[in-house]
This record gives sequence, structure tokens and C-alpha cells, in this order.
Amino acid sequence: MPVPVTCEQCGKTETYPPSKDERRRFCSIECRKEWQTAERAEITCENCGETGTYPQNQADTRRFCSIECKAEWQSEHVAGEDHPNWDGGKEEFTCDNCGKVRRRKPSEIGERNFCNPECKGEWMSEYLTGENHPQNTQELVECSWCSNSVSRPRWQREQFDRHFCNDDCRWDYFSEHGDDIGRDSGKIEFTCDYCGDSNERIPSEVVAYDHNFCDRHCRAKWFSENQTGENHPGWKGGVGSYYGENWHRIRRKVRKRDSHKCVFCGVKDEAAKIIHGAELHVHHVQRKEVFETFEKSNSLSNLLTRCAFCHQRVFD
Repeated sequence: MPVPVTCEQCGKTETYPPSKDERRRFCSIECRKEWQTAERAEITCENCGETGTYPQNQADTRRFCSIECKAEWQSEHVAGEDHPNWDGGKEEFTCDNCGKVRRRKPSEIGERNFCNPECKGEWMSEYLTGENHPQNTQELVECSWCSNSVSRPRWQREQFDRHFCNDDCRWDYFSEHGDDIGRDSGKIEFTCDYCGDSNERIPSEVVAYDHNFCDRHCRAKWFSENQTGENHPGWKGGVGSYYGENWHRIRRKVRKRDSHKCVFCGVKDEAAKIIHGAELHVHHVQRKEVFETFEKSNSLSNLLTRCAFCHQRVFD
């Protein structure tokens, strides 16, 4: 419902939507401009001393006639010790590289101080390289082949038992001691859990598994016999309905015999998918539990093609 609002300039009353009645003060832009012109206040600039007229709502906050006057006044009255964030000003420091004296804020002066990044880089390249670097972990170790000293970081000393000057020393060492430290040494004998043949393998590959096999073929055959159905660790009860190994072949044959349509209502396969949302079913006249074998329950004389609707009516 429209709400009446009285203009603060001309006194004319107009109706406006309820959403605008709280912030509406004038009936038009002209009335707002006349009100702003009439209700102006004179303000004297604190920097240049000139007097100007401004809207009434700026009378309590306006102090300068322009941004330039404000900046000029602040640079004179709000600088150095007069600034509210003054904390003592800049202090002198000596560059640790070139020795020049500079000025900087106290918060920017630390244990090491430099004029610029170039001075810092020159100082670090001279005093924080090689053994002088705080993160240096290099130490001398003996080459396992020629006994010469070679420098290695801590992580390499902890991870490897043997160290070498270069690849030549490495190849010479392993070509002479390979039989003692290679993968061919230290193998143990085990028996294949499927075929029973004896084989050799390194201990870590034998003890890591509960069952060991000659190859992937023996492994696959063992699993197909010992970890299927209820014996499988992931067994959860099996499928809900099982109709035998020949079910899919017989099902296709029955649907073809019945011309791919329901024997009761006559709906065809494509239409059944549209109407009932499912393809044609194959129905057992007598339930499969009555027969001793799936071959007997899946005989053509015991099967009929039905749509989903007609199939459900059998059980209703």
C-alpha cells in the first residue's frame, strides 16, 4: 500500500511504495538541489584561509577547500614528532659490506644491515658460502674403492654405507664385490603353495607374504581355487538370485521364440522400455526351487516372455 511522504523543500505530499518512504525526503531532483543550495554553510580553509560555501551536512567535518590544501597542511603539522605514529624517527646504521652510514627506521635495523640488495648479496657471497653457511652439513668421508677423501652432506652419510669419488670408482667397486652384496646373494629356498616346486628368492620377498608362488600363473590358479565364493575375504553373501550358468543363453532364446513381445499384453521390447522403464522379462512358470537342477528349471517349456507390469501381476 502506498505511503504519503511530504517534501522537505516545497511541502508537497506524494505517495510512494513502502520500501521508499523511509529514505524519501524530496519530491524531485529540483527540490533536492534547491534545498542543498539554500542550506549551505560557510567554511574557512585551515590552510589557505579562503572561505567557501558547502552543503550543510559537511559543516562539521570539512576543514580544507581542496585535497592540495589538506596535503600541504598535513606535511607541515602532521610530520615528524607531531605524527600520531611517531616512534622516535630514523636512526643511523653502518652498512656491513661497504661501511657507508645510512638512516632507517628502528624496526628495520637488525643484526646485519646493508644499503641495498647488491651490498647484501656481495656480503653473503663472501661470508655465507661453503663451510661458513649455517646450513652446511658437508663432511669428509673415505671413498670405498680408492680411499680418497670425498665431501658428502649429512643425509647421504646417514642413508648410504658406501661412498665413491665418481662413477668410475663405483663401477670398479661393484664389479669386484657384486657377488657379495648383489641380489643374487643370501637367497632362501621356498615351496610354491600351488604346484609344490622348490624355488629360491631373497628373504624379504618370502617373509612379506603368507603364500608364495613360482610365478603369476601359479598364483592365479591358487586364488581361483582357494579364494572364491565364501572363501574370499570380501564375500558378502553372494548375489540375490542365481539362475544357473546357461541362464543368459536360454533367456535370449526364449525372447526370440516369443518374437520379443509380452505373451499376455503383446507389448514389444522397445515399447516396454518406454512404458514400463525396463526391457522384457523372462518368467519361470514353475519356480526354480521346485526343480533339482537349473537345466530343468530353465527348459523352454517352463519359460515365458512378460513385460514388467504383467510379470509383477503374477506375484500380486
